[in-house]
Amino acid sequence: MDTHSPQKEAPDNVSVSEETIYTARAIMKLLHEVENLKRLPRAGWKIKNIPNPESVAEHSFRLSIMTFFAPAHLDQKKLRDMALIHDFGEIIAGDYTPHDNVPKKTKHEQEKLFFQYTETILPGHPTPQYWLELWQEYEERKTPEAMWLYDADKMESVIQSREYAGRGYTNLEEFLGLIPKFTTSHMATWGKVTLEELQQGQIRRQQIPIIFVTGLPSTGKTTQCKRLSKEFDALYLSLHDILLQKSTDREDPHADFAALYLQKGLDTSPIGFMTDLLKDNIDEGIKQGKRCVIVDEFPRSVQQLRAFDENVQKGNLILLLTRSAEAPRQGNASDYAIRMIQDLEEQQPKELFKKINCDRSEEDAYVLLKEAAQGFMEAKQ
Repeated sequence: MDTHSPQKEAPDNVSVSEETIYTARAIMKLLHEVENLKRLPRAGWKIKNIPNPESVAEHSFRLSIMTFFAPAHLDQKKLRDMALIHDFGEIIAGDYTPHDNVPKKTKHEQEKLFFQYTETILPGHPTPQYWLELWQEYEERKTPEAMWLYDADKMESVIQSREYAGRGYTNLEEFLGLIPKFTTSHMATWGKVTLEELQQGQIRRQQIPIIFVTGLPSTGKTTQCKRLSKEFDALYLSLHDILLQKSTDREDPHADFAALYLQKGLDTSPIGFMTDLLKDNIDEGIKQGKRCVIVDEFPRSVQQLRAFDENVQKGNLILLLTRSAEAPRQGNASDYAIRMIQDLEEQQPKELFKKINCDRSEEDAYVLLKEAAQGFMEAKQ
């Protein structure tokens, strides 16, 4: 989000009619109403005691993304519009669940109030009527688009339950119970794949101590990682080396992307892509009987750390190599990259995070790194 754009006033020479101003004010009022969906937690997750659950707006966002992959014979524009507005009625009614035992007719009438309200805000404007027609079509579930989206709406909850389960939350089986109820073959297939993902996630992986060494350029990360790896009989993993090998394998479908990623730098990445790369290589280290794994230049953001914790294993040590603010900054680290790395300290438990100032000599810094790694390894035994 860019918060540094200069403030500009509307040009004095632009003529704006009173009718245009009235419509703009009405639209702003309506947009403020829609903001309530960003603050309305999905009730089903609250019942399951999920802390800080997704909002209704977040649910609608991914549902809208899902419509891009709807069968070709369906009207995808209608599907996307329908997905965006299908829960607008909850702005007034709230997010009911089957556990609330609210009659379907009552829920329908309460949700319809919002669409009727929009017509009073923007009388004569085509959008409120269009929204109402889409919502009624979705509610009636008679057209192919409405039937597909109804299943997709439930499928989005199934996907979210699988993700919450991956974070360690339990008692989510009722959401998986939605899969046999799908009436479209498309969603039935997606449901089958999700069940396969869950079954794979339930296979307990062998754990191995993992030490991440990350930080800014010119802190000697790679040299120190290799010394630690030799010291502790560890598998040394470098994201740069993994990507380089991948980029030269012409049979690998991700070869071109790996090459592009190397060209652009490692500050950001598709989260799942990096996690899968590391997971495969860590499993190989376990097979080799290595004592631990040392990972160079990872994680570089809280998002990468969170994905690794949820999909590979938790309880890993982060060694963050830094320099003082007074030291000359070398390399090409952006302010964004610096902030992302600094945010790691807030995310990681104190006992699993050690910051090492590399203004000192390489040898003195290594002594501190070795000490932190040794303590972590002893705690894992």
